[in-house]
Formats: sequence, structure tokens, C-alpha cells
Amino acid sequence: MRDMFLGTRLGSEDAEKSLERYRQKLITDLDNRFFDDIITNVIVLEEEYHIAVSSSFYLEESLNGTKINDLGDFNISLAPLFLTVFPQNGRKLIQEKK
Repeated sequence: MRDMFLGTRLGSEDAEKSLERYRQKLITDLDNRFFDDIITNVIVLEEEYHIAVSSSFYLEESLNGTKINDLGDFNISLAPLFLTVFPQNGRKLIQEKK
């Protein structure tokens, strides 16, 4: 059990460090008004649903099978997908940033 919890803790700490690097890069890019590295897609639902979500995750491949992240190679950085869902002006906006 101790080894399992230690592995989980180390994985969580590594993920936190990785996300902090992305956070710092996003802040720097925002401050410098540099948006070339961010790809944003917006989906608008014409009905408002009372839910808000902010999440990030790593996809291994796209719906058509194109490899996005090699989850087995620990020597390369992964490309996260950030997903934000929020109600606004009677509609629901869904944004994904890559």
C-alpha cells in the first residue's frame, strides 16, 4: 500500500509541476499579447444549461486515429487539452484550447 500511495503522490506532484509550467506560459503569453501558440475552438449551444466546468486532460489520439500524445514515451512533453464550459447570456459556451 505504501508503494502505491508513494507512486500516486509522485505522479500528482509531477502533474502539478507540468500544469504550473503551462500556467506560467499562458500568463506570459497573455501579458505579451502573444496568442499564436493557442488554438481555440468555440461551440455555442443556444440553450443555457446551469453547469460550469474547467478541466484539462491529455488525449492519446484524435477521433480519426491521428496520434496526439504518445503516453508511453516519458521523455517527451505531452500536449494538454483545456476544456471550459460556462453559461453566458442565456447560451452555453464550450471552449477547447490546444
